[in-house]
Amino acid sequence: MGYRVRITNAPEISTNGAVIFDTFTEIGLVDGEGNTVWQLIPGGHQSIRIDGADIIAIVNGAGTTNAKLAAIGELIKDAVKVHGLAPSDLANRALLSVYPGGTWPVDGFALPLEV
Repeated sequence: MGYRVRITNAPEISTNGAVIFDTFTEIGLVDGEGNTVWQLIPGGHQSIRIDGADIIAIVNGAGTTNAKLAAIGELIKDAVKVHGLAPSDLANRALLSVYPGGTWPVDGFALPLEV
């Protein structure tokens, strides 16, 4: 089980100098035949902004094209990690694993509250 970020469109240009990517964060689950099946995690669709100056610095810097692409990939991964989606997804899956039926009863779970 692992996570990946899938970019779904060409980057858009923002008026403030940022580059915007439309992304999906997915979890890889193993099916009954041992194949990895990628599923979107809850809240995994997001638009992320990367500072254009950071991209220009990488592209104009030293290194191979592959190294530059890897560095830009790290910027994208870091922007996605800020949202904490992987830990949130793991916590959500942990909650579902202990609740009978594997679904969270939105209207059927009440906690006493003192105000």
